[in-house]
Amino acid sequence: MKYRSFASRISILMVVLVSSIALVFAGTVPTYAAEVQPTAVAAEDGSIIFEGLDQLKPGEKLEYVTTTDSGDPVTIGIENATTARATKRWKIYREWLAFYDGYYINMSNNRITGTDSWWVNLIGGTYSDRTLTHTATMAEQKYTYSIQGWVSGTAWLRADVTGSGNNVKVTDGI
Repeated sequence: MKYRSFASRISILMVVLVSSIALVFAGTVPTYAAEVQPTAVAAEDGSIIFEGLDQLKPGEKLEYVTTTDSGDPVTIGIENATTARATKRWKIYREWLAFYDGYYINMSNNRITGTDSWWVNLIGGTYSDRTLTHTATMAEQKYTYSIQGWVSGTAWLRADVTGSGNNVKVTDGI
């Protein structure tokens, strides 16, 4: 019988130990690696598509900043406003120069189940004829506005539920 040196035995022991540890941790790859991460991307039609929203924790938000034809920045955002209830609640909003407006939608299984808590803030202006409507796949706030000495017209902010992962497509107009 041939005897191995002490260093040789330690080397073999280390290889066995490292291999064992590698096998133990090989099966612990996080399961969320394949999930869609929250993203906001502009579509060809100018709308903003928010995907992976189910990954956002309450209080977290996604925003997309775009520009108007005149070069002014417009922020379109969605925030997880879910509390302890089962229905997901999302705050849909827009910020542009003198405008800050939005509303909340409740979603369950890729369907809009309700809208509420709308707001319109216009610096130096007024609004009227505001409506907030929804169907199972769409919610829209619309109103007429007038900002003294600057501009007037109709503004709208629409959210459409798309896909199967509670994705939301937001379009706006001023």
